[in-house]
Amino acid sequence: MIEGGAGFLESAESIPSSNFEVMVDSILAICSLLTPLPLVTWGLARGAAAPLGFARGIVFYLAIDAGLGTFLGAVGGATRIGFLVGKSLVLVVGSLLIVWHRSESGERGPRTSPGKWVSAAFALCGVPFAVAAWLALSTPVTNFDALAYHLPTLAHWVQSGSLSAVPYLGMQRCYPMGMLSISLPVAGLGHSDVYAVFLSLLAAPLLGASVFLIARGSGADRGIALTSVACLLSLPVLVMGYESGRPDLLLAALFVYCVAEWEAYGRDRDRGSLLALGLGIVLLPTLKSSGLGYAALISIWIGLSLRGRRSVLDRMVSELRRPAGMVAVLLGLGLALFWYLRAQILCGSPFGGVGGSELGAGPIEMGSQWTAMLLFRTTLVGTLDLANAVDRELVGQIGSRALGWPFLAFLVFGIVNGALSRSKSHGHRGRSHLLWLSAITLGLYLITPFSGDNGTHGYRISLWTASAVRYALPFLAVFTAFVASRIRPGNGARGCALLLATLSVGWGLHQALALFWFDVGGVLILSVVATWAMSRVPFSRRWFQTALPIGIALGGGLVLLALPLRESRWPRAYGPFFDRVQNQVPPGEIIAFQGVDRPYPMYGTRMSRQIEGRPNPGADRALWRRDAQVWEQSSRRWLRDLEVREVRYMVTRTRDPRPDFDGRAADWARLLQKEPGWIPVIESGDAAHFVLFERQREEGP
Repeated sequence: MIEGGAGFLESAESIPSSNFEVMVDSILAICSLLTPLPLVTWGLARGAAAPLGFARGIVFYLAIDAGLGTFLGAVGGATRIGFLVGKSLVLVVGSLLIVWHRSESGERGPRTSPGKWVSAAFALCGVPFAVAAWLALSTPVTNFDALAYHLPTLAHWVQSGSLSAVPYLGMQRCYPMGMLSISLPVAGLGHSDVYAVFLSLLAAPLLGASVFLIARGSGADRGIALTSVACLLSLPVLVMGYESGRPDLLLAALFVYCVAEWEAYGRDRDRGSLLALGLGIVLLPTLKSSGLGYAALISIWIGLSLRGRRSVLDRMVSELRRPAGMVAVLLGLGLALFWYLRAQILCGSPFGGVGGSELGAGPIEMGSQWTAMLLFRTTLVGTLDLANAVDRELVGQIGSRALGWPFLAFLVFGIVNGALSRSKSHGHRGRSHLLWLSAITLGLYLITPFSGDNGTHGYRISLWTASAVRYALPFLAVFTAFVASRIRPGNGARGCALLLATLSVGWGLHQALALFWFDVGGVLILSVVATWAMSRVPFSRRWFQTALPIGIALGGGLVLLALPLRESRWPRAYGPFFDRVQNQVPPGEIIAFQGVDRPYPMYGTRMSRQIEGRPNPGADRALWRRDAQVWEQSSRRWLRDLEVREVRYMVTRTRDPRPDFDGRAADWARLLQKEPGWIPVIESGDAAHFVLFERQREEGP
């Protein structure tokens, strides 16, 4: 272990977060989470029934924070004061609308008590969500994409107060980051990455409610529809991915929600359905580039379903021609296209490019004649060969790891039950539509880049593909709803479906229980009791009057309990090296880095540390491979620039963990050792080979 440097340990100070500061920030963030609720409540107060109203409320909530985060970030007002003012305006407007339109809230509708099958299935749905929610809130993010791209971007925005690009991310700075802009208003007040994970906890119930609505609309029994939701929410690829901060779950949830909302509009002709549908479509392209494809798919789906329904089309057009409708369309287009206009300005292409990804011989750059071919080689179609016995065996292992055999058994049971049943129902036409939509979304998954390989496995299918199954969530959700609609409730079908759902929940949680058994025991018991109790509450037209206070109390208490535990686990998650760096580098000092592929831990638990990487790392890598001498001259110029700006600390590596991919971290360590004044002061001493250098101050005469 290297420790030294003149005066380093004497001048270093421990910089733990103040408990009072953490508490104040947490209270501000929780209050920020609550401010859109009056506006959401007003939007639902005219009689939206659960669970459509529940799903619609989540989408309204996401749209409000997406608009606020994107607007304030675009104008450079993403500061604490800006968020407090913006959130206060949202709270005031929502409260005034509730007061002014109290008479339009509607009368209480009939109350219906669920049966035992529905209660059991509802309680089962809450188990994987509650356990995964606690793990996501109480454990730091360890996902590579989040630590390398997403969370550094969020931390940079919090520090800069704007949606400015992160220089050291290269082409990744041009990708759509709508999920981060949604969480920015809360993260900017709470100074914690937990609020980026929080969106996944909104996406899961949105996905479940949407699948339930689609299944019910296609003729599924209520209890069986809920068991299908339990199976879906317990998929290992979901349970172990809540904490990743990836946008794929939210993308799937919004897509399936749009399908459910369009079916609701076809039945009720409700103006609120049309507005909520538009919000869902607008949010899809902001999450990631593939969201453009799913937004186009749902738009084409709507257009095809309008054939021969002139009255519905005329009604939609008349709604959009209203002044409020035209303003909503313009704002929606601005939000949907913002990230692509930003990419055009920053990178010269609305789609940014994939220049930061290494595939085979070198980086892919948008516009290259090889781009399409190389991207196709990463798709599942381009990598999977079912004629190969090894590939067939891998498919089974991937299905077991990402989906679980109980879920696959549930799908088989539903298909067989539907095939053996002779009964017909009103949902037959809806089921055929779901089958077509399942086929289309499956096709989109098969041709999605990086769904089969990321270029590091010889362009062959591998167990890595199990992680990429998250791209198939839109297909899995729609197909699960289709299967649920095929199951006839008689002849013990409810019991079989419930048994398979129970096994699926157990399969999905066994990894979490094995890794975090000391946490999950109490949460598991609490989730079963709480969801069972909630399932016994009769549904009513004004369900949100009781659901909102319960949700606020449970959610707020969960966050307050989880945040301190999350912060205490930070050293264990990222290793003692980064913890010592945060504690021993004086506050206010900038930490430069080179050869660190996951820079987020250097920002610290409060996202307060300023860090700086080498600009355009892709070009730096190409230069190193082309001419090592020119690369060294360029590197020395960067070090001189750091010296001029009095940057005294540098994190790099003494050895390359993947020399075939990077191959220059060790060169940086040797370069620093040859530079006068740079002294190694802390070394990780593990396989990562991290080392912190300090540049000594020149002493006067």
